[in-house]
Order: sequence, then structure tokens, then C-alpha cells
Amino acid sequence: MKKILLLCFINILLLANFTNDKYYQQEKILNSIDVDVKYLKDESFMGIFNEMSDRETAYFTKILNEANTRVQVVKAILKKEGIPDVFLYLAMIESNFKIDVKSGAKAVGVWQFMVPTAKNFGLKIDKYVDERKDVVASSIAAAKYIKNLKDDFGKWYLAIFAYNCGSGCVKKAISNAGSDDLAVLLDEEKKYLPGETRRFFKKILSTSLVVENDIAKYGDVYLLNQIMALNISKVDVKANSSLASVASRAGMSLDEFKELNPFFKGNVTPPYSYHVYLPIDKIALYKDNSNPKMYAKNDIKNVKSYRVKKGDTLYVIAKNNGISTKILKSYNNLKDDRLGINQTLLIPILVVDDNKEAKN
Repeated sequence: MKKILLLCFINILLLANFTNDKYYQQEKILNSIDVDVKYLKDESFMGIFNEMSDRETAYFTKILNEANTRVQVVKAILKKEGIPDVFLYLAMIESNFKIDVKSGAKAVGVWQFMVPTAKNFGLKIDKYVDERKDVVASSIAAAKYIKNLKDDFGKWYLAIFAYNCGSGCVKKAISNAGSDDLAVLLDEEKKYLPGETRRFFKKILSTSLVVENDIAKYGDVYLLNQIMALNISKVDVKANSSLASVASRAGMSLDEFKELNPFFKGNVTPPYSYHVYLPIDKIALYKDNSNPKMYAKNDIKNVKSYRVKKGDTLYVIAKNNGISTKILKSYNNLKDDRLGINQTLLIPILVVDDNKEAKN
């Protein structure tokens, strides 16, 4: 009898955070991924939920604010594709929205894609770019992947399981359990799903509930209630364009440009038609500057690098490569003629009007 009373008391404490004014929001979140609201009474889940302190909630808010642009991109794409907001927190748990996160299994990017899955859903990975680090492209790919998983299993929470442990793992769990019921699959004793997958799901859901409920307490930025309007746009660029020159034409520093375009592996665009992302308010300037007169009679065929030696001058290097100092300075975003020993310059190889490559 005492044990029953103690369990009842614990349940009352665990449910204390779920007040009536929050109930409908919680129900909405759960229903969005096909979970019955009765799951809020699950002790193992509530244990994880209640371990999340105010400090952790503030930390979640800090992550969301610091990754503001990426969060906007992910949220907008999920909304456009009809995918529940809970999957925003899947990305958050996977990577904290950090581009350079790399798992021990070599999964990369906000969505922690492995190479085969990434390529299967249309992402380009070669020696020039890794689109797993392209938040827009990878989020579109992730949306396709998640929808495929939902189509395969019929329920959003099963798609979350499959995202973590794979479709084969979830099919085996359902077969062994004889059910796809959430409570059955998450049984801590039967262990139909791997422990990592059970924790992964509970952490995503508890994070979703905590942040959606309590984010407004931490500052006056109501991030997740803002109208999600993307402030960047995709712009086509020529093959073999120096990233420094593209940034310069858009009135940006190279660091600012790379923050928006972290998927380039080098300092030059690929030798095929490609794109970059620019702030909307920079696009007009970029287009005004992207066709300077100095390129009117020449097209860039390729790009090579050159390391500055003692005694080199900008004029001599340009002359030796059949280009003007103006082109060389512009291509390397140089403000003056000064060079440093061992400095690397990118030298465009030009094709002149008679289709003969400029002499080197």
C-alpha cells in the first residue's frame, strides 16, 4: 500500500510541470508526431523531462539564438514540406545546428548525414563541395528522407526511430514486439529498440516540450514564434570563381561569405556551374559588380595557385601569366599591390576571343 501511495506521489510531482495552461500545447506537440497524450505519464520519459533544469533550458535557447539563420532555414523548409516542428529538435539533438560537427561514423552537418544517404537524396559530395554542410540543400534532402521514412512506417515517431537506427532496425523491432505501439517499442525491459534510439526519441520529445513551453522566459526574443522569413537567396556563379572575389563583389568579407557558404572545400567554386548564398540586401550589389569590363573579352577557363617568392611583384606575376594586374588584384581581393613571401595567389587562366588559352 505504501509503495502504491509513493508511486502516486511521484507521478503527481512528475506531472507538476504539465499545468493546464500548457496542456493543449503539449497535446499539440505529441499529436503532431502521432503520440497519444497519455505518454506524458510514462515514468521513464518523465524522468528525462524533469532532469532538464532551467540552466539546460537557457542553454537550448542560447543554441537557437546563436544559430538563428540556420534555425530559420530548417524551420521554413520543414514547414514547407509539411513535416512537424518536432523534427527541428531532431536536428538540434544531432548537431546543435553546427555545420562542422562530425561523428565517429563520419556523419557530417546539421542533419548528420552519412555519405551514401546524402548522395541517395541528391546531395553533391566531391573534391570541390560537401553539400551536407549546405543547410538549405541538406534540409531539403533531410525532409525527403524523413517523408520517405514516414511513408514506409505510417507514423512520425517511427520515422524518428528509423532516422536514428535505420529502417531495418525498426522493422525488426516491430516484428519482435508484434506491435508498432510507442509504449511497447520503448519498453525498457524488453529492449526492442537499441538503448541509444530510445534515449534519442525521449530527448527529442522532452527538448521539444521544454523549449516550446519555456523559451519565452529567457529574454525578449521569442525566436520560435517569429515569422520565418529567409533573408538569404541562391545566386548562380561562374565556374572557377575565387570565393574572395565573389565575396568582394557582394560587399562582404571572406569570413562573412564562408559563414553562409561553408560547403566549399577550397577557395574556388567548382569547375562547373554552381551557386552561392548571399544576403538578400547584397544581391543587387553583387550583380552590379559580377560582370566587370575587365572580363568582357575573356572567360575564365581554369584557376591555378601560385606561391609568392622573394623578389616577386604583382606586375611580374600578372605579366608572366598573361593577365592584367587589375584582374589579379580583383580575383584575390587585394586592396593594394603589396605581397608577402609564401602568400598564395589564385591565378585565373583565361581563354581569349580566338579561343586560344592565354599564355602562361
